[in-house]
Amino acid sequence: MSNFKTVILFFMAVLFLVPAAVHAEEEKPAWLQPEVLKSAVAINMTDEQKPKFQTAITAYLTDLQKSYKKILRGRDTTDLQRKIKRMNKKLTKKMDDSMAEFLSEQQMPKYELYRDALINAMKP
Repeated sequence: MSNFKTVILFFMAVLFLVPAAVHAEEEKPAWLQPEVLKSAVAINMTDEQKPKFQTAITAYLTDLQKSYKKILRGRDTTDLQRKIKRMNKKLTKKMDDSMAEFLSEQQMPKYELYRDALINAMKP
């Protein structure tokens, strides 16, 4: 009887844990979504450009998170959509300017595709 309970508990655990693990795999961060990764590779950066790119993306994502928190913590909750849109535009421009410092003219259109893919992947 004890073995039967153990087997039942094992199967119940498998039934609950496997779907959770599969679901967790599907929910990757925006920057790890396949279309975002493909567009990053398409930029064809040099080894010298890659750490600069990573630094610029990290700064963008960190600033974005801080800005969202600041907006949501604020007392003035009127017109949040407009505030968020303005903040996104400002941070995107800042990231574009950072990228323009080290990416070539040929790489910039590919970076813009990457940026758009990243922003789309972050939308709920």
